[in-house]
Amino acid sequence: MSQVKQRRDLYQEVTDKIIAAIESGTAPWQRGWSELAELGLPMNGQSSRQYNGINSMLLFLTSQERGYSDNRFFTFKQVNELGAKVRKGEKSTPVYFFKMLQASERDGV
Repeated sequence: MSQVKQRRDLYQEVTDKIIAAIESGTAPWQRGWSELAELGLPMNGQSSRQYNGINSMLLFLTSQERGYSDNRFFTFKQVNELGAKVRKGEKSTPVYFFKMLQASERDGV
């Protein structure tokens, strides 16, 4: 008997997170982000590449919810490579890949 793994609905996860932020008092895009903004945009701790789009907002929300005082985010593998440890009980934060694709001309259109 095999179990079918249910696919994650990434759109619903993002929607649920934004709705929860709105229901907690203020829409995330209306918040005073001064404390978090002082740290800078969320970035990958290893490459220093800043996150953009929905990932910036979601990582700002995560930072605020969890009381982070650092804007760097690492993968579990990156933490291990640095010889560091992830705090016990810490939960991962999804980051979503997005890329605009150019539609090629097809059938003379």
